[in-house]
Amino acid sequence: MNKQNQSARESSVPTRGIAVDGILSAASSRGLSLSAAASFFVAAISGELMMVCMRLVVVAMCWAVVGADPHCDLTNISISMGIEECGNCITINTTSCTGWCFSEYPMHRNSMSPYFQHTCNFKEVTYESVTLPDCPEGVDPNFTYPVALSCECNQCNTDTTECGKVNVVSGCLRH
Repeated sequence: MNKQNQSARESSVPTRGIAVDGILSAASSRGLSLSAAASFFVAAISGELMMVCMRLVVVAMCWAVVGADPHCDLTNISISMGIEECGNCITINTTSCTGWCFSEYPMHRNSMSPYFQHTCNFKEVTYESVTLPDCPEGVDPNFTYPVALSCECNQCNTDTTECGKVNVVSGCLRH
């Protein structure tokens, strides 16, 4: 192929964007053939692609490290409560703790050693009370409920806390 045909062929090659045009013009100004320009282009793109991949790997690693911390935080919840004798139901809004904590699951649990499962629990808590309306005389209309102020991952204290899953179904369902 002579120089004139090669030049005509290179000019008829469709290009995509300024980067390709720049690489092809840089290759032709150095007297490179179309195949050499293509190799140069692939090397340039491979280098760019490698840098993009490296950046994505670094971002993914940072995300994994940041996201690896336990996530035990305050959350707003609604609790429905009622006393059967009062014949009514009210819903209160409060805060509770929710999330996950690191746990250790040994392959073989030794029955002689204590087993501690860390869960997301109240760190600081206060209590508020509400008076249920329309209760008959002789029925205590006061209901006290916890309000979480802060949370932490620790072993659940069954003396002061119900350690099971929170029931999201209304407590005031009529039978």
